Amino acid sequence: MTRQSMNSTTGDPGPVLNNFPHDGRSKAWYTVQSRYAKTAPPNTPVRKMWSELFVIPFGRLNGGFELGISVTRPIAYCGTYDCFQGTIAATVSMRYISML
Repeated sequence: MTRQSMNSTTGDPGPVLNNFPHDGRSKAWYTVQSRYAKTAPPNTPVRKMWSELFVIPFGRLNGGFELGISVTRPIAYCGTYDCFQGTIAATVSMRYISML
């Protein structure tokens, strides 16, 4: 994964700030779907699922880490878990949820 700055006036990409390895297959938002895909009967339609709670990377608040949860949807071109390829997710912090 690459972190890069951006010119706030033009929106053009700036210099690369850092690079670090990233493998999302061990993250809560991925594993909830991949575990289900491995055990789902054939022709099981894809569905949204909530992840387990997890620590949001880079989400520091007053020196502590923030907890988050993600709603996930599998990437499966055939519409069933038979062709599971990955996961897309939207994450929200528990701090935000508690303010609602």
